[in-house]
Amino acid sequence: MWGFSERQVTPYHVLITAAKNGGVLLGAFAGHQLVGFVFGFPGYQGQKVYHCSHKLAVRRDYRHLGVGLELKLAQRQRLLDIGLDLATWTYDPLEAINARLNLTRLGGIGRQYLVNLYGEFGGGLNRGTETDRLVVEWQLASQRVEQALAGTLAQAQPQLVALRAEGDPQLPRPVQAELAEVPVVAVEIPRNYQVIKEQNHQLAVQWRLASRSVFQWYLDWGYVATGVEHTPERVYYLLEKGPEIT
Repeated sequence: MWGFSERQVTPYHVLITAAKNGGVLLGAFAGHQLVGFVFGFPGYQGQKVYHCSHKLAVRRDYRHLGVGLELKLAQRQRLLDIGLDLATWTYDPLEAINARLNLTRLGGIGRQYLVNLYGEFGGGLNRGTETDRLVVEWQLASQRVEQALAGTLAQAQPQLVALRAEGDPQLPRPVQAELAEVPVVAVEIPRNYQVIKEQNHQLAVQWRLASRSVFQWYLDWGYVATGVEHTPERVYYLLEKGPEIT
């Protein structure tokens, strides 16, 4: 599903062992055929126990049908049933579909940006650029998450567009504004970063570096990624100032 080599695929015996020792492994099926799965295991930070959601994948021919959302909802219920209230995971912040699912549909937030977390994967979806990741915090029982799942979570209005996509809609270039502290900031990303990586490697690197610079600047100043807006022309993050956001 990610285009991994055999060496990068998690062995089935590891999945089974993790699932029998505090992990959660759930599958989505069409009849008897596995079409998607979600997998994670316990994490610890001091005395805090949480769920580290490591992989979510859906077969290409079953994407855009809500399978990924249903898997995350089933994962949430399982975690609540066993007494956990927090799940975390990472994703590429330039992947627009994943960003919208994680922040807007599920109600997750992002406070931490990790540079080149996995190094060079060497193939598949991660080929060609450094593997930067945004860390998602999913407070499973929070009011924010409840509102997001109900479709009633209000999105803030930005006062500044810190990064904008300009030029060719298929191969836009990143243009950074002068960064400033305002209550809500918009950070635009390409609609399809994979197309850019396939067609113009140099431009893909420009997007990685430009977005990295903006995200790091704002997150270091206490901003939180709280949502992703899709319009017919643009896709952009909303970053809000406030350590109290959960």
